[in-house]
Amino acid sequence: MTVYLVALSLLFGLSAGVVAFFVTRSVRERNLVRSLALTLLLVRIPRSKPKDGDRKEFQSEIAQFERLLSNLGSLKSPVVFEMAVPHVGEEIHFYLAVPKAMAEVAMKQIQGIWNGASLESTLDDYNIFNANGVTAAAYLSSKDDFSLPIRTYEELEDDPMSSVLGGLAKVNEIGEGAAIQVILRPAPESSKKAVLGRIEALRKGQPLEKVFGHGLNRCSWSMCGCSPLRRLPSKPRISWTASSPASSSSGALAAMVFAR
Repeated sequence: MTVYLVALSLLFGLSAGVVAFFVTRSVRERNLVRSLALTLLLVRIPRSKPKDGDRKEFQSEIAQFERLLSNLGSLKSPVVFEMAVPHVGEEIHFYLAVPKAMAEVAMKQIQGIWNGASLESTLDDYNIFNANGVTAAAYLSSKDDFSLPIRTYEELEDDPMSSVLGGLAKVNEIGEGAAIQVILRPAPESSKKAVLGRIEALRKGQPLEKVFGHGLNRCSWSMCGCSPLRRLPSKPRISWTASSPASSSSGALAAMVFAR
């Protein structure tokens, strides 16, 4: 009897492993097809001339980008924003990746907000990797529940992009490359309902710990099954989300990769 139970356990474990293998491979293939169905656009926007005495000119620039996010949200599809320095050269490039069927609409949205913006489709993807070097990657995620507010640009005193661009500018011209990638998609109705429900609970006087729980729904890069530089969906945010095919975890995600 014991021998039969052991044999059945081994057979069940083997079957489960085979099923998991094919499911994982199917998900990866589906994600690869989805990523290949994107158009990569190189975006160039004319530098604006700051007004005399206006220290917060960057806030109006961010407000324009907020308009772009609102417009792209109507596409109902994931979009990708990237900043990259190729492993040969030191110029910082800005990219937008959208589904091929929506590339023309996205281009019109950008040109409608920034007069003089130049966009071109790049057939050859950039390369930040050095064949004889090493690569390091990191990701950013919200520490607490995605429903909790984050500091907005209206409260900032200095341009937050200046430090990011300053870091990319330090990449060596030959042999080093770096990229920052953010993947976004409109939040599902379930996430919006969760946010509204928690707001209502707080208005009724329920304590923060009770509304959000002890874990505060923290997100993990490994939970979404993505890897940096893949243009794949990741996880939810409030009005936007990074997307994941099979994850309900919530949070805002960004990835950075450095190669030398």
